[in-house]
Amino acid sequence: MSDTAASASAPRTLSERIPWPDAARGLAIALVVFHHAIQFTGEAGLSEPVWGILTEFLRTMRMPLFFMAAGLFAGKWVLVAPWRDMLRSKVLLFVWVFAIWVLIRWGTFNLIPRQNEESGWLNLVLHFFIWPLGGWFILALAIFFVVAKATARVDPRIQLAVAALFALIWFGGEYFDNRAWDGLFMFYVFFIFGCYWRTWINARASALKWWSAGAIIVAWVIAGGVLGYLHLGDAPVIGFALRLLGLAAGVALAVMLSGIKPLRSLGTKTLPIYMVHSIIVFYAVSALVALGAPSWQGAGWWVPLAVAAFALVVSLGIGNLAPRVHAGWLFATPVWLTSLYNRLSNRTTAR
Repeated sequence: MSDTAASASAPRTLSERIPWPDAARGLAIALVVFHHAIQFTGEAGLSEPVWGILTEFLRTMRMPLFFMAAGLFAGKWVLVAPWRDMLRSKVLLFVWVFAIWVLIRWGTFNLIPRQNEESGWLNLVLHFFIWPLGGWFILALAIFFVVAKATARVDPRIQLAVAALFALIWFGGEYFDNRAWDGLFMFYVFFIFGCYWRTWINARASALKWWSAGAIIVAWVIAGGVLGYLHLGDAPVIGFALRLLGLAAGVALAVMLSGIKPLRSLGTKTLPIYMVHSIIVFYAVSALVALGAPSWQGAGWWVPLAVAAFALVVSLGIGNLAPRVHAGWLFATPVWLTSLYNRLSNRTTAR
């Protein structure tokens, strides 16, 4: 193991709570909500084309930052915790939340008759076992934790190189045409980077000044603008390089915004926001269409922002309310499932 990676496994470093990673997660989840607000409002004729161009550009930061930030907090589970503890506390949680919200999303989206990729019984089965859509990020994290744990004894530099090779290939062309399966190959490199190089990343982030952080962000904006204009943003090698720059810009922006307490707080509550917001966006847009919003003057400029803000607030509220009304199982592993896991794992250990 390299000195850089080894330093990332020190207990003090793994348990240290620094502000900018929470700001990074808060920024990433806000961008995810904003993206889906633009996507749904665009389909309903409630979004100006410029919003679509903007969110297309922001994807070079959004998921790389989200997965890298997740990796920053994964080190103690991958490098220190026993397999049993990691599977119970992280993987079981992710699999449960993914499964329960596939059902909730499917049931909710089918309340209003419409033909799409999440309607009908066949799609429900596909989303569970073959073609994941909603919640794919959570499913990807479950797989990432298992793969990272299984390869923990491999030199982190080799792990990073292999993951980067897959990312280079996949950012040059998505081969499964599915966010979950393509995402595994595209974003694992960012997760493993955050997992093993937490100390290195934090040292570089802590050394940023306002001018150097601003320079990184400006470089990303210029590069993204030029490559987008030339239609090279997803070209082989270039697509991956642009996302590395987007990740650097995301870290720089998170450092600059880390003094904003609500943003940091948002970063500690990403799970309920991620699972709920699409449903809120869908019904908010449906209500606006029923009210005739497409005919409102200037609606395309402000409706996406309003829908995103509404979905963010409501999702956060649902996440805070759930444990108080005995619905914490929506975002946490239920006691009965944890008990079942403990009994099964004890039985396996006894053998």
